[in-house]
Amino acid sequence: MQTLRGLTAKGVKVDLGIPNEMWDSPHAEVTNIKKQCELMREEYEDDIEEWYFHRDSEPLSAFLCSERVLPLGEDGCLSEVFSVSDAEKDESQDSAKLPKKKQKKKKGDARNESSKQEL
Repeated sequence: MQTLRGLTAKGVKVDLGIPNEMWDSPHAEVTNIKKQCELMREEYEDDIEEWYFHRDSEPLSAFLCSERVLPLGEDGCLSEVFSVSDAEKDESQDSAKLPKKKQKKKKGDARNESSKQEL
């Protein structure tokens, strides 16, 4: 960002698709998750202290999430493993659902030539 600010100071137009004031701001999703995390930390502060001082041999996810935060029997998400290939599969499935764009015909394209010959 420092390089981009330097270019802007020299008069180069830099367009990142967001206002210059937001260049150093975290993404909205990151900010939202941070707020949720802080609220959860405040709400379960006593439980976190209990774990830290008396039950730290147990994984925090089991003590806090499985036993206190998540509804009974809904802690299966804690054992899920996320991989990049899973994200790529989701993206490719999402893009497959989108309507396909028609390809523009170019001059000299073999498809155009064959349709001309049929006429």
